[in-house]
Amino acid sequence: MSAFKDNLEEQRVRRKYQKEHFWAIFIISGVIGLFFLGFLGFSEQHWVTYLFYVPNFGETMPYYIIALFFLLGYRWWWFGLPSYITWVIEKIGKLANLLMITKIFSFILPSKETYEKMKKGKKEILNEFFYPKVTISDELARVSRLFYFYTKRHNIKEFFNFTALKIDKGGVAYDENGTNRIINLFRDKEREALVRKIKDGDDPKKVAKTKEVLARRDEKYKNTPSNAQELIYRDLFLVIEGVLKSYDGESDSIKKVKLPSPLVLEFNQEDVVGAYVNDKVDVFKDGKVLFSLDMIMDTVKNMTILYVLFLKRQYGRQSRFVTGEIGKQLKTEDGLREFEDFFKIVFLRRLLLNYGAIPSGWMCVRIESYDLRAIMSAIDRPLIPTITSINDGSNKSFNSDVKASIFLFTYWAFFREKIVSDIMDDLDWCFNTTKDYNEIRARELSSQSATEEI
Repeated sequence: MSAFKDNLEEQRVRRKYQKEHFWAIFIISGVIGLFFLGFLGFSEQHWVTYLFYVPNFGETMPYYIIALFFLLGYRWWWFGLPSYITWVIEKIGKLANLLMITKIFSFILPSKETYEKMKKGKKEILNEFFYPKVTISDELARVSRLFYFYTKRHNIKEFFNFTALKIDKGGVAYDENGTNRIINLFRDKEREALVRKIKDGDDPKKVAKTKEVLARRDEKYKNTPSNAQELIYRDLFLVIEGVLKSYDGESDSIKKVKLPSPLVLEFNQEDVVGAYVNDKVDVFKDGKVLFSLDMIMDTVKNMTILYVLFLKRQYGRQSRFVTGEIGKQLKTEDGLREFEDFFKIVFLRRLLLNYGAIPSGWMCVRIESYDLRAIMSAIDRPLIPTITSINDGSNKSFNSDVKASIFLFTYWAFFREKIVSDIMDDLDWCFNTTKDYNEIRARELSSQSATEEI
């Protein structure tokens, strides 16, 4: 971290250096041009005559033109080609490709490598050499287009547009803002840049103007996610697809299929009266790993129904779910919906872990919500520490950990229920992509013996 801060300080010094020396470079360039112009005369008259003696302008015009081209050439060589020149070159290149006469224009147009250097200019090339840019990368492979995470029924823009607070026709109800609420939990780097600009600003006028821009931006994205948040949300699935793509090969490629959810719920109006797992729905078949987005998302929906019903039933009893901070959170529909959103993304990650590592720390740096970051950082631990008494929000450096602790308590209490625990054992088997023959045979024998006993 210290090295990163040192590099940022170096970048600030570099920008300051460029501002201070801009006029010096401009004046020196002008002097060089005038000096060059003076040597073009080759006459007995002084070179100043060629600059200020208007009656002889016609005779000295060639020298002015040559000096102008020299200054322009020097400027373009140092600072790079102007936009109107690059526009003309690119239009000519497109026209040549369209007419399929690139060989004719190859004598006129520069090569791609030379053209990129001409666009940058010598100054930028030297800056990149002596002051290389900091490339922040998590070194995870990404794809350019989504393949596994797109079907006719599901796409990432509507992944979480459902709610289990109301059961509609034996399943979750539609919630048009569900995905937007999830995306709003991710970081907004553009907003962070404005906040940083306000904190580091020295000019009161510029700070006030930046605050106005920030206020307008917050009002614009009050109920909808910003473009920056949508990019980070999409990047999450591009990375996971990159993990799936890394298995491509003759024997270990992952096949995209359409499968139902192995978790089957039986409904009676707005209540679940039965739940079981069909272990014949399996992502590992004949030595091949299968990926079904419908299977994953339908399982997330059904499990979310069970989680919300668990919260409602526990709140209706005389238990810890009624008293204290837990009771305050669960007695309102907004509180239940917030925990439902947390559960959706946490459980989706749990299912996707079967296909590749999605480190909780890697997700935390992409999430803006302090509560969800705290949840992600502790969700993989078998024992949840009691952090409510340590950080109750009184420390100004951190937000309160109370809400995260409450969710973790309800989350692990839900999975410790006997019925839910048995369901998860079967689901883990259905989503297990690393089963071997001995495990499969042992489960088949166990199932046969259980059937014979009945």
